[in-house]
Amino acid sequence: MNKPAGMLDAVVIIPSLSTDFASMSSLPGSNFIWRKTAAVDGKVGFSALAESAAVFQNPASGTGFGATGRIGFKSDVVSATTFAKLEDGGAAVNVGIMTSIVGDYYRSVQRARGDTVIVNLVVWEGLVRDTYRLFNVAVVAKVISIRK
Repeated sequence: MNKPAGMLDAVVIIPSLSTDFASMSSLPGSNFIWRKTAAVDGKVGFSALAESAAVFQNPASGTGFGATGRIGFKSDVVSATTFAKLEDGGAAVNVGIMTSIVGDYYRSVQRARGDTVIVNLVVWEGLVRDTYRLFNVAVVAKVISIRK
């Protein structure tokens, strides 16, 4: 990519922005009689992930080599804007599909309920659009600083 970029006097940009809409966690453990247990928790939340980055290659005139650079986040950037709400027990669960993958101690509950996530699409789309717009602004500012 260095030679074509050098011929055009251009900077090669390879952007990658990763977003997430939920944070999940799990915790193994044991109960009071040392049986293995597990707890799982999930929260709705919008974030731009630390793995996001833009890599630059700025060709050095006539040398055949290019100077590389990278911008990214030091950690996940989490938005405080609420785009969804969680309704506990808001959805029916089809227990029958799970019976083939559970152990002998599984007890079928025919009226099992799961949680429902209700998304405000206007807010969600705004968060996504703003995140990409701000990421692109940062990339352009970096290119301008490289070219000076």
